[in-house]
Amino acid sequence: MAPPKTAPQRGATQGPRRGAAQQAAGRGVPRTAPERGAAQGASPRGDRQAATAPPSEPGGRPTLRWTSLSGMAISVVGLAIAAYLTYDHFSGSAPLSCPDTGIVNCLKVTTSSYSVIFGVPVAVLGLVFFAVMAVFQLPRMWASPDRRIGGARLAWAVIGTGTALWLVYAELFRINNICLYCTAVHVLTLMVFATTAIGTALRADARPVSARR
Repeated sequence: MAPPKTAPQRGATQGPRRGAAQQAAGRGVPRTAPERGAAQGASPRGDRQAATAPPSEPGGRPTLRWTSLSGMAISVVGLAIAAYLTYDHFSGSAPLSCPDTGIVNCLKVTTSSYSVIFGVPVAVLGLVFFAVMAVFQLPRMWASPDRRIGGARLAWAVIGTGTALWLVYAELFRINNICLYCTAVHVLTLMVFATTAIGTALRADARPVSARR
């Protein structure tokens, strides 16, 4: 008759069996904190959070939202004024709340030969300018790492500013009258150029040194 196993002997035989069973079930080695974090990051919830995260600069810095919001606000206001001037041009009516005597004479300016460039009314050109600029000022456009978008946005602002300066010169020295609505469009054009230039410069400073080469 074999002697009964003592407690230490039973533990010695059951321990290896239990360990082997746990290893077979995949529970033998507990996950460390980094492994649990990696597993959670690969979960669908983590993917959704990454997809909905706010856009950031190529260098990891937050998007310059003030340039986008201010640029969009200026473009929308300019678009509204340009739309009114376009309506006024094709309807032939006098602009509202604008004197028609003295140096301020909107009707004389909007019906002069300088109100049309290459057969296209200046009001329509302003409408197109602010419509395209409003798209360029969208947050997604500012967050895009494509340098061509930033270059096209800045070039478009330069073209608009050059046109506005030419029209100011024409009003002051050729027509000898100014239009309040036109002046408002010119000021808004200069403002959107300033915000675009400043935002472009700040984006260039935010990029890593390796990305600037």
